[in-house]
Amino acid sequence: MDDRQLYRETFSQVRSSLVINEEMLQMQPKRTHVVRTIAVVAAVICLLLACGVTAVATNLFGLRDLIIAPEAIVGPEGDKETVELISMQGYYDSPEAKACAEWQEFYSKYVPTLNLDNSIFVPGTAYNNYGVYDQTMADKLEEIAETYNLTLYDNMTDLFSESALNDAMGGEFLSGACTFFWGYCFGDGTLQFEGDCSVGAGTLDFQFRRSQKGTLSDVVLNIGHAADYEQWHYTTQDGTELILAMRDTQSLIFTDLPNCFVCVNVLAGTGGGLLYDDLQITKADLELMAECFDWTLCAGNITPPLDSSAIPPEPDQENGQFPADDFYAAATKFPAYAVEDFASTVRAHLLDRNWEGLSECLAYPITIGSTTCNSAEEFTAIDWEGIFTDDFFRAVEAETCHEMFCNSDGIMLADGLMWLAEVHVTSEFGEDDTLKVINIYA
Repeated sequence: MDDRQLYRETFSQVRSSLVINEEMLQMQPKRTHVVRTIAVVAAVICLLLACGVTAVATNLFGLRDLIIAPEAIVGPEGDKETVELISMQGYYDSPEAKACAEWQEFYSKYVPTLNLDNSIFVPGTAYNNYGVYDQTMADKLEEIAETYNLTLYDNMTDLFSESALNDAMGGEFLSGACTFFWGYCFGDGTLQFEGDCSVGAGTLDFQFRRSQKGTLSDVVLNIGHAADYEQWHYTTQDGTELILAMRDTQSLIFTDLPNCFVCVNVLAGTGGGLLYDDLQITKADLELMAECFDWTLCAGNITPPLDSSAIPPEPDQENGQFPADDFYAAATKFPAYAVEDFASTVRAHLLDRNWEGLSECLAYPITIGSTTCNSAEEFTAIDWEGIFTDDFFRAVEAETCHEMFCNSDGIMLADGLMWLAEVHVTSEFGEDDTLKVINIYA
């Protein structure tokens, strides 16, 4: 399995309100149903070494000055590597970065000692935003916040449209070259969203994060190694001073503003990217992308939207309504809208005969008829047009993807010809739960 396969397996169908401890700011790009199929956040278990927050050589507030874990071990068993993690809250000597590093070091040592059952500690509280599983963790989180005079997250609002983003930012934030996918905003003004941006080299997928100062955040980013990046200063047309950085598979745009720290993680570099070998960008491309955000709005007051722009879109079927979030609780912890959006995506791929898109939705190995596929590459190499029958496609077309039957085995589609389920995946970035098609009876 190559990097792109691992990447797609790990980052899919994850809702922002899932309890996680660290966020690997990566995502799975989709060109259809983008709002519904983007992975906004994904947990990555990084085993921080006992060295903790080791001082690093400064380079005039560049990338190295963001490193809070110079020797973090990531990846599945048997394929681990040592990387550098940067703070998404500010430079390593800021209160926010110090607090994040201290929490991460505690978390990496304490959580492996627990027998976790995915239960939420005191549901409905700020602890849900930090992967807190017991009173010891809650006490430690409060202690760190008090030590650095920081507050905790609360009141998270999902952003389902660009208008919701603009409401939160206080103005039109993206240029016409950008497409908004999905995001979320906390009550303090911390905001994260995903999208893509069209520049000279092509369409670049990115994640944008604005971290409000004064709040304890546990978000870190795996950058590989800072020494692999070319960095330079860039001033936007609106006068904002940025630092841009590029390596072979990843690029960054970041700035330290008086009230917040902003970082854009771009999933492409000078040698291509994890997702697209042929998407090679230049410094001019990254600078062009930097001009596609209204940086002046980042320095303002960010407020979660309260109107209907923050409400998730209704399903495609006429007069349809999403059921209660726990409608599919017998089969999965994912909310109903995420399940039905994933099912709609699978249905669309099948009716469009989009085998490549469908391949990303399957749990491998999967047996369809007499054929077993162990990977997406094996699946897309087969002529499925001659295997799936007309009756099968008629059943798929008739599926509404609304209030589907479910039990402890999964969720049923197309009169039982397909089943979805929540599965656990492991990659070089860590472990995560996601929705996949587990059975197809052609």
